[in-house]
Parts: sequence; structure tokens; C-alpha cells
Amino acid sequence: MSTQGELLEDAFFHNDRERIRAVKNLKSGQMFLAHYTDAQNLFRILEGKSVFLRNARTLGDYTEIDHGFRLIEKAVGSPSGERLSGAITSIWPNYSLRTIWDLFVHNHMLKIREETYVFSMCEHPVSGKARDFGRLSMWRCYGGASRPVALVINPFRSSFIQSDAVGMYTFPVEYVVPDGDGDDGLENWILREFCAIADVLVSNRSQLSSVDPAIAAGYMMRSFHLMGVRSKHKAFEEEKEWRVVWTPYLAGPLPPGAIEITNYFGYPQKILRLNLGPYSGDGTTSIDLSLNNILHKVLIGPASDADLVRHSVIAKLEEAGVRDAASRVEITNIPLRTSGSRP
Repeated sequence: MSTQGELLEDAFFHNDRERIRAVKNLKSGQMFLAHYTDAQNLFRILEGKSVFLRNARTLGDYTEIDHGFRLIEKAVGSPSGERLSGAITSIWPNYSLRTIWDLFVHNHMLKIREETYVFSMCEHPVSGKARDFGRLSMWRCYGGASRPVALVINPFRSSFIQSDAVGMYTFPVEYVVPDGDGDDGLENWILREFCAIADVLVSNRSQLSSVDPAIAAGYMMRSFHLMGVRSKHKAFEEEKEWRVVWTPYLAGPLPPGAIEITNYFGYPQKILRLNLGPYSGDGTTSIDLSLNNILHKVLIGPASDADLVRHSVIAKLEEAGVRDAASRVEITNIPLRTSGSRP
């Protein structure tokens, strides 16, 4: 029989556990993650042996966090929300889904909006043309004079699946249509999650009845939190994004020196540094984020001087101590479209 803690985890984080469990069942080489950037930032990563998590408000779509929370607000008042609310009230009579949502908004929303930091990656195809070329939509974000590159990461050799020792966690993004619930709500993962939570609560009502109501409400608020930072407009679904996230009340303590104020991408901002090296912690599994361990390859995107960029990247990798650097750098040979090119 599951413990109360296990039941609460299974109930309130059903989607997270299922998605990450599916990834864990894959074998090494069956999934890669790619971080698209430009050569200048790649050199910054290699010289500092670290990547930066940026404030969610500086993302390409700075409304993304608000987008997720607007979806939850709508879902709370939906039939799926009413179903979950009934399940909660049947066990903890002083709480409803609306009560817990209002507590979350009042006590946590502002801090989450201001202090959530993200490092983004996309699922990288393991077969077909896209394996060699990358995602064209992402190259378009970094094309032209920026000398675009992509770091292709092997997540099975790193903490990009489990990050307890680092204090940062990795989640797949879920994509949602902002208006309407799709076919009976099937397109909206938040509604599906509400129903899944309700099912577990109803099935285990007797075992959960002795759980402190405030603890149960805390789990529901953590679920709201994750839904908000993991939801994105369905128009971006082809990106298949995963996010390394540090966010208040969910992630662990940051290591010394992780927070920096720097001029990054043209303007001053606070960033969080994730060092690329070995980690270990009390009660956690040791993990190795070193470049030699996690870097599968570097792709050179569309650029007029791709060969020169490749030679520079190889030199920088060698300076950073990366073994077999030349074999890890590939030119995609995607034609560069200039501003005067025909569509």
C-alpha cells in the first residue's frame, strides 16, 4: 500500500511523473535536447563552463508565465475544475479548488512572476533530416549575422532529467490552446490533469482523510505553480521545449555565486549560473554536468562563414578541455537567407 506522501505525489503531480517516467524508460541515444544560441554566447558558455538561466520576463514571449496562470484561472471555473473541487471538499471540507487558487494568487503569484528563471532546450530528433539540420524555426531566431549554433545535449548523462543535487529542475513544456477547451477538453492538459487529480483523490479518500488540510492545499498550490511555468501557447508546439527551471518555493537552495547581475544580450539583468561540472549532495545522486559528459555535438547553423565558425568553435572546445572536439562540431549547410532574399 502506498504511503500518504506517495499518494499525494501521484495525485498532484500525475503529468510530471508520467512524462518524466516515459523519458527515463528510453535508452541513451533515443533522445537528445538542443539549446539554440549564437557563437558569441557559446564562447561565453565554454569560457565560463556554465549556462545561464534567464528571468522568465526576458524570454522571447515575456507573457508566457502569465499565459499559464490565465489558463489555470479559466480551468478552475470549468466542469473539470468543479469535479476536482468536489473531490477536494469531500476529503477536506474547509477547502475548495477556488479557495486554494485564491490563496495561491494572493500569497505566491507575484513572487513567482518576478523570480522564475529558465534555460530552454528543444527535443532534438534522433533520425531523419532534422537530426542533421536541427529545427528551422529555431535557426530563424538566431540566423544571419549572429552565427547561430546549437548545443546538442545527451540528457541521459546529465541532470537535465533529475536535478536534485543542483537545486534546479527540468520539465517538459505542455502546449495549450488559449481559447476554448478543444474537443471536450481533450486538448487542454490542465483540464486532463485536474481530472487525474480528482480520480486519485476519490479512489483514496479514506487513506487521505487524515492528511492535514493545509498540507493538501500546499500540494495543490505546487501543482498550480508547475502548471503555470510549464504551459505555453499551442502555436509553438513544434519546438517540443524542455525547461531547466529555478522558481520560488519549488527548487532547492542555490549554490554560492549562482546569482549574478550582468550585461547579457544587450542589457543589464539578473541571471542564475548553472555550472557545468560534477555535483553531489546529501541524500542525492551524484551527477556529472561536465561538457565532456553531456555534449553530444555542436551544430553550426545558416551562416555565410560557417567553416570559419566551425574552426573557432573547435578551438574553443579544445580550450575548455573537451575531448575529440573536431568530431563533435558539424556544419548543417543550411542556406543563409539574407534580408534581400525572395521568400
